[in-house]
Order: sequence, then C-alpha cells, then structure tokens
Amino acid sequence: MASFQVQPPEKFTFKPEDWLKWSRRFERFRMASGLEKESEESQVNTLIYSMGSEADEIVQSLSIAEGDQKKYDVVKKKLEDFFITKRNVIFERAKFNLRSQQEGETVDVFITDLFNLAEHCNFGVLREELIRDRIVVGIREWNNGLGELEGEYEIKLKELPEPFALNVPRKVPFPMLDKTKKEIERMLKIGVISKVDQPTVWCAPMVVTPKQNGEVRICVDLTKLNKSVLREAYPLPSVDFTLGKLSKSKALGHVISSEGVSPDSDKVKAILDIPVPTNVAEVDLSWKCLISVPILALYDPNKETKINADASSYGIGGVVLQKQENNEWKPVSYISRALTDTESRYSQIEKECLAFTWACERSSDYILGKSFSGETDHKPLVPLLTTHTLDQIPPRIQRFRMRLMRFNLEKMTHVPGKQMYTSDALSRLLKPFTKPDCCTVPEDDMNAFVETVINSLPVSDKKLKEIIEAQEEDEVCKKVKQYCLEGWPDKHMVPDAVKSYWRERGELTVVQSLIMKGTRILIPSCMRLNVLDKIHEGHLGITKCRERAKQS
Repeated sequence: MASFQVQPPEKFTFKPEDWLKWSRRFERFRMASGLEKESEESQVNTLIYSMGSEADEIVQSLSIAEGDQKKYDVVKKKLEDFFITKRNVIFERAKFNLRSQQEGETVDVFITDLFNLAEHCNFGVLREELIRDRIVVGIREWNNGLGELEGEYEIKLKELPEPFALNVPRKVPFPMLDKTKKEIERMLKIGVISKVDQPTVWCAPMVVTPKQNGEVRICVDLTKLNKSVLREAYPLPSVDFTLGKLSKSKALGHVISSEGVSPDSDKVKAILDIPVPTNVAEVDLSWKCLISVPILALYDPNKETKINADASSYGIGGVVLQKQENNEWKPVSYISRALTDTESRYSQIEKECLAFTWACERSSDYILGKSFSGETDHKPLVPLLTTHTLDQIPPRIQRFRMRLMRFNLEKMTHVPGKQMYTSDALSRLLKPFTKPDCCTVPEDDMNAFVETVINSLPVSDKKLKEIIEAQEEDEVCKKVKQYCLEGWPDKHMVPDAVKSYWRERGELTVVQSLIMKGTRILIPSCMRLNVLDKIHEGHLGITKCRERAKQS
C-alpha cells in the first residue's frame, strides 16, 4: 500500500480564541500520522514543537510536576487551562441569545457563528433545538420591496442612432392624477426611477394604466428607443428543455433523481382530491395507477419516441413516451387542456385529431427534427393522417394534417382505448378552459380555413342553404349528425337506416351545420334524385358523371 507523510498543522497563533480550533487539528494529525501509537514523551515533544517557539517558555511557566511532564494528557490539559479562561455560562448564553443576522451577512455565516457560540453555552441535548429557535428569531426579515442587482447594465446602441425626445407628454386623467403622483414618489423612493433636472435628447412617453385593485401601474413606451438598441438575443430555456439536457446525469431536486423525474407528494394528493365522477367513463379509470407515484424518465434524443393522445367531450390529453433499455416505455411528459367552447362542438374524430396535433405541437421540443410514432384509440383517424390525400379528408382535419407536416411522423397506430388509460385520464380530469396556450390555433384562423374549403365547393350559396335545411329535416341525417358530434356507438347499436354510414364514420364530420364526408357533401334522401339529374346534365357519360359527383 502506498504511504504518504502527514504534515502537522500550521503554527499556533497563541491567541486564546484560536486554541480549540488548533488543538482539534492537532488531534486529527496525531491520529492520521500514527503519533498516538508512539511514546507519550514523543507525543509531548511533537505537540510543543508543532505549536511554535513560544511554547517552550509557556510550558516551563506552568509548573508541571517532573513526573507529569512526559504525560501527553496532563501537558495538554495544562495548556488548555492556560489558554482557555473559565467562561461565564450565563454571559455566553446571553451572547448567543442576542445574536442576530447582520446587514449584508449571509445565512451560512450567521448559522456557522451560532454553532460556534453554542460551544460554550453548555446546552446539552437541547443544543440543536436552541440553535434552530435562534435561527428563526434572528434571521433578518426579507425585504418585501423591490430588490436590486449589483452592477449596471450598459445598453448598446446602433451606429448613428436617432435620438427621440417626447415633445408633448401624454395626459393623465384627473381621477388617476393623485394616484399617479403617489406611485411616482414611491418609485423614486425605492430607486426605480431618478429625477432628471436638465434637457435630454432621449425621453420616452409615460403610460399610466389602472390596476384591478384600484391602484395605477406606470409603464414607459420604449418603442422609439428600441429601434436604436442592439438586441442581445438569448432564448430562455423552458423546464422541459432543461430536463431534456439532463439525460444520463445525476441531479437531485425538482424532484430529479438518477432514475428520472418523480412528482412530489402534493401532486399525488391532488389526484386523490379529484371531484366525484359525473359519468361512467370517469368511473372506469384505474385510480390505483394514478395514486401510485410514477417516475418520469429523462428525455434522451437517441431513444425511440412515441406520442399517444386522446380526447373526451370536454378535454384533450397526451403523453410523450420513450423506450428504455429494458424495452419498457416510460413517460417523459404529461400534457392536457380543456377544450374551448368552439372545439367542444367538433365531431369526435375532429377532437381526436385536434388532441394528437396539439400534443405534437406542445411537445415539439422533444420530437421536432427526429422521427416518432403516434397512437390513437380512434381507428378511423389513422388513414386520415397517413394514407389519405388532403383533398380526401374533412376541412378541419385538413388543417390539422397541414400543421403536422413539419413533424416526421413515421407511423400512426391504433391502440384500444382500454390500453390508453393515461391520456384518457388526462383528457377527462381537467379544470375549465381559461386562456389559450402557445399551441392553440385561434378560432378565427380555423374558421377562415374551413370557410375557404366550403367556398371552393362547386355549389351555390342558395343550394348549400337548401341542403343544410334538408339535412336538418331528414331523420337519418339528424342521427348521423348526433353520432358525429357525440361519438359513434358499436355497429350493433346503430339503427338499420344509419348502418350504411357506420363504415364511413371516420370521414364524416359536421362543418358549419353541414354534414360532410371528407370534402364532399352528404346529400339527404329527399334531394338525391334532383342531384342525380344535375350530375347527368349534358349527357357526359359514366366516367365524367362520376368525376362530377366526386367533386362535391
């Protein structure tokens, strides 16, 4: 075994307050170097030599009996009595109880000093509790005002910037005038702004807006100034992006462990507090699976990835999963949101397509730039997102399909709903919709796209209105519309008159009160003869007539 020489501690300062610290270091040296196994005389000589040149005179002045001068414990005890005077416990405890965190002192320094003061207080078994109580009492109150960062930030301007100074200040309404003055004085006091008593070439307008609590918020319109500023572009990473970079690392916190990311107990408790189920589908969830503490795997861009998504009548949810070394699929991210009022009126297949599209866009940090697979429990959706061309699918699904084009969707698979319990639960256990996220398509954009598709149909507005009215009066069409909006039942539960539409259910949608199969209009029975006559006008032949029928 390789040996090394242990160096003795630095020379003693001969200051009484340093004795305890130095003697502890010497004891460690004594054990590490094997000195404790040597003769006591050798230990005494090493102690005196390590202390320094003044130690000899001090030892001689201690009047140690001749027989005890070679005993290590006796000599060390005499030195301790010399350097450490008898402490007044009451005084030491008073110093401890008066100790508070000082201005500019860090918490670490404050706590360390409390431990040092407690050394001389003889607290016994209460030592840890009394230190804890002193920390609570002595810690400085956190400043509830506006904090400050050290240093100054230098704003870099473009070459030959064009200064802008406001000529006419914006007026403040009389009801807000007093509150505005009060807010300006407050901002001056805490250092947010400072007075300018001389002309300046840069002056931006002040904007005063009322707050919900009755106060005012003062802002500055820096539009003109920003045109002359050189921007420092730095994209702030999201939590998902940061966690993705922690693959194969061991970090504790968030809660991140070497095995992945796990939710804390509060999040598990939230599942237990879910409201009472309101329908059969909500009762049919695997509650034990939800209550158990799952582990989120750390994202690895080199692992096989898939997204499964599901939609309920009022929400959508999805899960990003990755295949681990043991061939087990583990979740990387859970996502969900409630449907908007407009989205809740989509047909079921449109909701399912919306769920998958939104899940992909919401998880773009994980899948953009790499191939992945998708899973859905809605079997008719699979060909619409894979084999069908754009002109064969309904307008809204066209829009969703176009939004998915930037992703490398390798394959789309149907999975029975009973095997997609996680995304199914996420789509049902939701808070009401409040505000759109970054991946929610504005309703105006979707409506504009759908209207464009409808307007491109080879049918006049008058005829289109007649078809919609006829669909609303036709019993079969009313049943088809109901199934499109609420979901299709099993085939044996469908009335005989509607069974012919069951196999086409994947392409049937309701757009602006119009039932469509892909981009073609469903003609009610009362208008079919009239439409057939229109198709055969001009005696174009079988092939041409079929092509004309397929156009609408």
